[in-house]
Amino acid sequence: MSRKHCLKVAEDSATKDNVDNPHIIGHAAHDIVDDDGRLMLAEGTAVTATMYYKLTKRGIKLVIINSPTGPKILQLAFYKKQLLFRNPIKLPERLDPKFDKLDLTCVGNAVTCVRAILDKVSQDIFLRDNITALAHRFSEVYCHSINVCLLADIIAQKVNLSPSDRHNLGLAALFHDIGKLLLPPHIVRSPNANDEAKLYYRQHPRLGADILAAGKGLNAVAVVVLQHHEYFGGQGYPEGLKEAAIHPHAHIICVANVFDRITSTCFRQDALSPAEAVEYIVNRKGTGFHPVVVDRFLETFKTGS
Repeated sequence: MSRKHCLKVAEDSATKDNVDNPHIIGHAAHDIVDDDGRLMLAEGTAVTATMYYKLTKRGIKLVIINSPTGPKILQLAFYKKQLLFRNPIKLPERLDPKFDKLDLTCVGNAVTCVRAILDKVSQDIFLRDNITALAHRFSEVYCHSINVCLLADIIAQKVNLSPSDRHNLGLAALFHDIGKLLLPPHIVRSPNANDEAKLYYRQHPRLGADILAAGKGLNAVAVVVLQHHEYFGGQGYPEGLKEAAIHPHAHIICVANVFDRITSTCFRQDALSPAEAVEYIVNRKGTGFHPVVVDRFLETFKTGS
């Protein structure tokens, strides 16, 4: 039986009119709250089919997804009430200084494109609530996601993607790390602490794809999110894909993701300068990164930067 079928069977059994089913179907991936922010289940609580049924009857939207430690119960709109007064669905007033090194016209175009994406996300309850949850749980990951969204669009302009492809690419870039919602904070913030942490951390692309697959019309975006850590030469994860087997948008996000991470002090104390990061990426052209994407990325920098 496939993984998706197993989860579907679990979800079906949880939502049938059997309100006295003690079977444990998974564990809460995070605190589950009602529309007024009241705690219904604490993070880590074992969830029975009965509990799942009663929560859904209260209008709480839940989904069951897989994880390295077994099925997890994810609330699709958690933290909603608490964050209405500080909606993060917007660009920062001041972009990261690294963008000063990039072509001004490309940056301006990217800002326009990303604002349009954020406007659409704010109108979609599923997307809005999940990105809001990410901002609440891991603010540094949310800021990184905005940067990756901008960088991916800047590269997309040089690749001459169509407006619709730029939109889809931007959506995948914005949500590329959404799977980290289901990881413990110590794993997200110290993914290389030990071998077990590395193994757990490397599940986040698959977890993110599972989250997005629960939304409407997001399967294509989910594929790109699943592949954003796949490297051109086949050394990436979670599936070890290579070259043309990787979605073209994932190739772009891979470069944007690495560039932002290695130049951000919130992820590493020894953050590289933009020039050093470019050298790092160029040295892995054709092995870690798609050669054409690297070439187009280099074209986005100002002369002399």
